[in-house]
Amino acid sequence: MIKIIIESIISAFATLGFSLFYDSPKKSYKVVFVSGFISWFLYKNLTNILNNKFVAILLASAVIGIIGEISSTKIHMPVTVFVIPGIISLVPGADMYYTMYYIIEQNSKLALHHAGNSMVFACSIALGILIASLFSKSIRHNTNAHVYNNSIFKIKTKKHLTKGE
Repeated sequence: MIKIIIESIISAFATLGFSLFYDSPKKSYKVVFVSGFISWFLYKNLTNILNNKFVAILLASAVIGIIGEISSTKIHMPVTVFVIPGIISLVPGADMYYTMYYIIEQNSKLALHHAGNSMVFACSIALGILIASLFSKSIRHNTNAHVYNNSIFKIKTKKHLTKGE
C-alpha cells in the first residue's frame, strides 16, 4: 500500500509539472495536484482489486472527469484545465512505445497486441470522461430552475397567479 501511495504522490507531481509546462492558471494547481494523486491511486487500487485494467482506467477517468466538472463550476475555468492534466498518468504510453518498437523490429504479432491494448485503454479514458460529462450535464439540466426557465409549459406559481393571470 505504501508503494501505491508513493507512486500516487509522484503522479501528482508529474501532473502538476504537466500543468506548469502548459502554463495553466495558477488557481488550478491545487485541484490538478489532487486529481493526479487520485487518478493513479484509484487506477492502481482498482487494478489490484478488479484485476481488469480497462475497468480501472474507466472508473479512474470518470472520477477525474467529475472532479473536473465540479472544479470548473467552483473555480470558473474550463473543464479541460482540470481533466487533461488529471488523466496524463493514465495514458498508455508504454504500450504505444512497444507498438512502435515491435513495428521497427518487424514483430507484427506483438505490435498488434500492444496497439490493441493502447486503443482499448485510450477508449476507456475517453469513455470515462464522457460518462462524467454526461452525468454532470444531466444533473445541471434537471434542476428546478433549468426546468422552469426552459420549459415549453411555464409553471404557474402563486406569485404569477396573484398578478392577474
